Amino acid sequence: MILKVEHARKYFPIRKGVFLQVAGYVKALEEASFEITEGETVGIVGESGCGKTTLGRVIVRIYEPTSGQIQYTDRNGSVHTIDKRTPRPIMKHFRRDVQMVFQDPYNSLDPRMTIGDILKEPLDVHFPKMSEKGKNQKVGDLLLRVGLYPEYMNRYPHEFSGGQRQRISIARSIASEPRLVICDEPTSALDVSVQSQIVNLLKDIQQQQRNAFLFISHNLDLIHHLSDRILVMYLGNVVEEGNATRVFDHPRHPYTQMLMGAIPDWDPENRKLREFKLQGEPPSPINPPKGCPFHTRCPEVMEICSQEKPSMIGCGDQHQTACHLLSNKP
Repeated sequence: MILKVEHARKYFPIRKGVFLQVAGYVKALEEASFEITEGETVGIVGESGCGKTTLGRVIVRIYEPTSGQIQYTDRNGSVHTIDKRTPRPIMKHFRRDVQMVFQDPYNSLDPRMTIGDILKEPLDVHFPKMSEKGKNQKVGDLLLRVGLYPEYMNRYPHEFSGGQRQRISIARSIASEPRLVICDEPTSALDVSVQSQIVNLLKDIQQQQRNAFLFISHNLDLIHHLSDRILVMYLGNVVEEGNATRVFDHPRHPYTQMLMGAIPDWDPENRKLREFKLQGEPPSPINPPKGCPFHTRCPEVMEICSQEKPSMIGCGDQHQTACHLLSNKP
């Protein structure tokens, strides 16, 4: 295990009035529990606003979680709880081992720094004893690994295309030799042809370094292609989790079935999944519904769904879902 997330929540306060008093909360992340092991790729899918990006940023500590626990296993096998009280040396190791590739390659790179300086920055922090010659050699190697020329290190981000910028972002994320890379929709702003190049690049890096990946995306086919395991999120909750092939072939939660049924198919007559139309709009995360978060739109809603929030229930090998339809309750 590299990372274990237990009951993570993130609420953003809503402030109003002259004195900016808290008038409520946006419950961006309500319930997320899972773990990631060495060399594994975990995909996270769900509608916009379901909490995917918030979860990724909570893990890397861009956002401080409202509640819950994140446990990190260092390279020596020691388990640490990552919070505000974590000692700086342990936090530094965590920063080295857990890196992130952001969605927008145009805003994730400092326009005032050269590519060489951007890639040297993590080396300065995590490898302070490395010589300047060694850092330049490392930067050149990183650029070659992501399909760029070492000569580019003296250029600025605005001189590159979107696909090239994302390659530079990936090079920066692997500069510290991390064990886990969180990819927040790294291909969504790119052309289709460039997307495939970035995906193949990530797979090559994983095969070479045995990194674990947490891959966040709206693209279900891409998640299916890349992932060993999938988390399905709705309104800040993980509603289904399991082996990628099993979740795609046998989705159990009605929301997951809706997502899989929305995948375009050249021959709709061969679809095995039951399709249905969702009712209404997604609830507001400011005032989420009681009970099951999906019950206001579910075609198979029962009385208990509006009263009690379902727990995760095993529904096969390496597969579980949070749905009253699979429980023994009436």
